[in-house]
Amino acid sequence: MNSFGTTIGPIIVSILLFGSAKVSGGEDTDISKINVLYLTLVGLFLAAAGIFAATKMPKGTEDDQFESSPKQHAPCWALR
Repeated sequence: MNSFGTTIGPIIVSILLFGSAKVSGGEDTDISKINVLYLTLVGLFLAAAGIFAATKMPKGTEDDQFESSPKQHAPCWALR
C-alpha cells in the first residue's frame, strides 16, 4: 500500500493544485493555489497543536512499585 500511495499521491496532489495535466505553451502556473495549500496546512497544524495542548493525559492508575534486580548492581564481569 505504501508504494501505491507514493506513486499515486504526487499525481493526485498535482492535479488538485494545478488542475488537469495539459501542457501550456509557456504560461506560468498560478502560485496562489500553492499558497492556499500551505496556509491550510498551517491552520491544520495549529489546530492539532491546540487540541494537544488543551487535552490532558489521564493519570496512571498503577500503584505497583518496581522490583529491584540483583543483576542491576552487579558488575558485568560478575554476570558471566
